[in-house]
Amino acid sequence: MKNISIWGLRVFIGLVALMLLYPGITWSFMPEANLVNNNIEVNSTLGMNMLKSAMGTGLLVTSLFMLLFLFKGEKWFLPSFIIMATFLLIRLVSLFVDGSHMMIIVGILIEIFSLVAMWGLNKLQSEKY
Repeated sequence: MKNISIWGLRVFIGLVALMLLYPGITWSFMPEANLVNNNIEVNSTLGMNMLKSAMGTGLLVTSLFMLLFLFKGEKWFLPSFIIMATFLLIRLVSLFVDGSHMMIIVGILIEIFSLVAMWGLNKLQSEKY
Protein backbone atom coordinates (compact mmCIF):
# COMPACT_ATOMS: atom_id res chain seq x y z
CA MET A 1 0.00 0.00 0.00
CA LYS A 2 2.86 2.36 0.83
CA ASN A 3 4.40 1.82 -2.62
CA ILE A 4 1.09 2.64 -4.30
CA SER A 5 0.84 5.87 -2.29
CA ILE A 6 4.41 6.80 -3.17
CA TRP A 7 3.86 6.18 -6.87
CA GLY A 8 0.53 8.02 -6.86
CA LEU A 9 2.11 11.07 -5.24
CA ARG A 10 5.09 10.89 -7.60
CA VAL A 11 2.79 10.81 -10.64
CA PHE A 12 0.74 13.75 -9.34
CA ILE A 13 3.83 15.85 -8.57
CA GLY A 14 5.33 14.95 -11.95
CA LEU A 15 2.17 15.98 -13.77
CA VAL A 16 2.04 19.31 -11.92
CA ALA A 17 5.73 19.90 -12.69
CA LEU A 18 5.18 19.19 -16.39
CA MET A 19 2.02 21.32 -16.37
CA LEU A 20 4.07 24.27 -15.02
CA LEU A 21 6.91 23.72 -17.49
CA TYR A 22 4.91 24.78 -20.56
CA PRO A 23 3.67 28.14 -19.21
CA GLY A 24 7.14 28.75 -17.78
CA ILE A 25 8.62 28.42 -21.25
CA THR A 26 5.89 30.43 -22.95
CA TRP A 27 6.00 33.28 -20.39
CA SER A 28 9.80 33.37 -20.70
CA PHE A 29 10.19 33.33 -24.46
CA MET A 30 6.84 33.98 -26.17
CA PRO A 31 4.42 35.67 -23.77
CA GLU A 32 2.15 37.29 -26.36
CA ALA A 33 -0.47 34.50 -26.34
CA ASN A 34 -0.49 34.51 -22.52
CA LEU A 35 -1.03 38.26 -22.48
CA VAL A 36 -4.05 37.93 -24.77
CA ASN A 37 -5.47 34.86 -22.98
CA ASN A 38 -5.17 36.53 -19.56
CA ASN A 39 -6.28 39.99 -20.71
CA ILE A 40 -2.99 41.61 -19.62
CA GLU A 41 -1.69 44.79 -21.22
CA VAL A 42 1.99 45.71 -21.23
CA ASN A 43 2.93 49.18 -22.41
CA SER A 44 6.71 49.20 -22.15
CA THR A 45 9.84 47.17 -22.75
CA LEU A 46 10.47 47.16 -19.00
CA GLY A 47 6.97 45.81 -18.34
CA MET A 48 7.46 43.02 -20.88
CA ASN A 49 10.85 42.16 -19.41
CA MET A 50 9.45 42.09 -15.88
CA LEU A 51 6.62 39.76 -16.89
CA LYS A 52 8.94 37.46 -18.82
CA SER A 53 11.51 37.26 -16.05
CA ALA A 54 9.15 37.10 -13.05
CA MET A 55 6.49 34.79 -14.50
CA GLY A 56 8.76 32.68 -16.66
CA THR A 57 11.49 32.22 -14.07
CA GLY A 58 9.05 31.49 -11.26
CA LEU A 59 7.18 28.83 -13.20
CA LEU A 60 10.31 27.27 -14.72
CA VAL A 61 12.17 27.09 -11.42
CA THR A 62 9.16 25.65 -9.62
CA SER A 63 8.78 23.00 -12.30
CA LEU A 64 12.48 22.13 -12.33
CA PHE A 65 12.73 21.99 -8.51
CA MET A 66 9.74 19.64 -8.39
CA LEU A 67 11.32 17.39 -11.02
CA LEU A 68 14.63 17.45 -9.13
CA PHE A 69 12.74 16.45 -5.97
CA LEU A 70 11.25 13.50 -7.85
CA PHE A 71 14.48 12.32 -9.43
CA LYS A 72 17.19 13.48 -7.01
CA GLY A 73 15.36 13.01 -3.73
CA GLU A 74 15.00 14.62 -0.37
CA LYS A 75 17.62 17.36 -0.74
CA TRP A 76 15.29 19.07 -3.27
CA PHE A 77 12.20 18.81 -1.06
CA LEU A 78 12.77 22.04 0.86
CA PRO A 79 13.50 24.27 -2.17
CA SER A 80 10.45 22.84 -3.97
CA PHE A 81 8.25 23.24 -0.94
CA ILE A 82 9.42 26.80 -0.20
CA ILE A 83 8.88 28.10 -3.74
CA MET A 84 5.41 26.50 -3.99
CA ALA A 85 4.45 27.82 -0.54
CA THR A 86 5.62 31.28 -1.58
CA PHE A 87 3.42 31.18 -4.68
CA LEU A 88 0.50 30.14 -2.46
CA LEU A 89 1.15 32.90 0.08
CA ILE A 90 1.35 35.61 -2.57
CA ARG A 91 -1.72 34.29 -4.37
CA LEU A 92 -3.72 34.22 -1.11
CA VAL A 93 -2.70 37.78 -0.21
CA SER A 94 -3.65 38.89 -3.73
CA LEU A 95 -7.00 37.08 -3.42
CA PHE A 96 -7.89 39.08 -0.31
CA VAL A 97 -6.42 42.39 -1.49
CA ASP A 98 -7.30 42.39 -5.20
CA GLY A 99 -10.34 40.13 -5.42
CA SER A 100 -11.20 36.76 -6.89
CA HIS A 101 -11.03 35.17 -10.32
CA MET A 102 -11.60 31.53 -11.25
CA MET A 103 -7.95 31.06 -12.27
CA ILE A 104 -6.84 32.35 -8.86
CA ILE A 105 -8.93 29.68 -7.14
CA VAL A 106 -7.59 26.99 -9.49
CA GLY A 107 -4.02 28.13 -8.74
CA ILE A 108 -4.64 28.05 -4.99
CA LEU A 109 -6.05 24.52 -5.19
CA ILE A 110 -3.15 23.25 -7.32
CA GLU A 111 -0.65 24.82 -4.93
CA ILE A 112 -2.33 23.37 -1.83
CA PHE A 113 -2.60 19.88 -3.35
CA SER A 114 1.01 20.09 -4.56
CA LEU A 115 2.28 21.10 -1.11
CA VAL A 116 0.35 18.28 0.55
CA ALA A 117 1.62 15.80 -2.07
CA MET A 118 5.25 16.93 -1.69
CA TRP A 119 5.03 16.80 2.10
CA GLY A 120 3.40 13.35 1.99
CA LEU A 121 5.89 11.96 -0.49
CA ASN A 122 8.84 13.29 1.48
CA LYS A 123 7.42 11.77 4.67
CA LEU A 124 6.71 8.38 3.07
CA GLN A 125 10.11 8.18 1.37
CA SER A 126 12.02 9.14 4.53
CA GLU A 127 10.33 6.54 6.76
CA LYS A 128 12.52 3.60 7.72
CA TYR A 129 11.10 0.14 7.12
